[in-house]
Amino acid sequence: MKQALTGLAVSALGVTSVLADDQKGFEFLAFGDMPYGGSQINYLEQAAKKLKASDIPFALFFGDMKSGGKRCSEKRYEENLSAIFSITEKPVFLTLGDNDWTDCDRKGDNELAKLYEIRERAYRSDYLPENRTTMNINRDTSYPELVRFQYQNLYVTTQHIVGTGNGREEVVANNKNEILIAVDLRDAKNKAWLEESFHAAAEADGMVVFIHADVTEDSSFLGKEACGSGLQENCDPYASFIQNLKEKAAAYEKPVLLIHGSTKVHCVQQGFLSEDNLTRFNGAGDGVLDLSFVKWNGKTGFEFKSFNTGKNVKACD
Repeated sequence: MKQALTGLAVSALGVTSVLADDQKGFEFLAFGDMPYGGSQINYLEQAAKKLKASDIPFALFFGDMKSGGKRCSEKRYEENLSAIFSITEKPVFLTLGDNDWTDCDRKGDNELAKLYEIRERAYRSDYLPENRTTMNINRDTSYPELVRFQYQNLYVTTQHIVGTGNGREEVVANNKNEILIAVDLRDAKNKAWLEESFHAAAEADGMVVFIHADVTEDSSFLGKEACGSGLQENCDPYASFIQNLKEKAAAYEKPVLLIHGSTKVHCVQQGFLSEDNLTRFNGAGDGVLDLSFVKWNGKTGFEFKSFNTGKNVKACD
């Protein structure tokens, strides 16, 4: 295994030219849970200047483009989205977090209305990666946050899974039955999308799944049945996704990486869900102002480094 890169050093692309392109590996950027205010917008602007020296092929944003305690205003959406998509001239793929829509009712907004609004703002033509690259990108038309693509021999897909009980909790300004129906529909779409993605990744040598929620955060869900149309209370809102991911990763056998944010711990967990080929990466952002370089080693797995320090990300406790 080649030595991992540090800081903004040139990636492995072009360094070991004797190897085939799909064996060299490359690194990409993962970030989220920001910007929470003007100082973090400034941080992203400064990071963008440094990233001009990097040859990352794409960036993944794992949701929460604003603080959950702030109003979901047009001005805040536009300023924060501009900072996110300006981090690099390369394609930026973005999924949504709970702060972006389902928590908007904390300030009296209709959360489903905010979901429709943020979809229109975040997936408009001038932000779409499809307009920044010739990569073959597949995006769902009804759920534009669901996207998948392949770069070299690595396949990448997203799921729309958020905190606040995946949108089932703290329903303030909406009819709760309406919300739960919408969540069930989204869960069903997520499941089908993940299954299709693993099928499409059959010829790839590795897989990345990026979501927003930390599905390990709330121990109160442990041991409960999965939420669904037949069970809406006292249930686990993440169990269906966890089981689906575990089964698909076990069958895939090749390296699978789950990237998420939502919590303050910046760490890596190998052997997630007791599957040797499944790694969980809790990205920085929520209380840890940092970005992450994720190195795909061609076929052998992943490495993780802090943008700020260039050091390896620690193992999860």
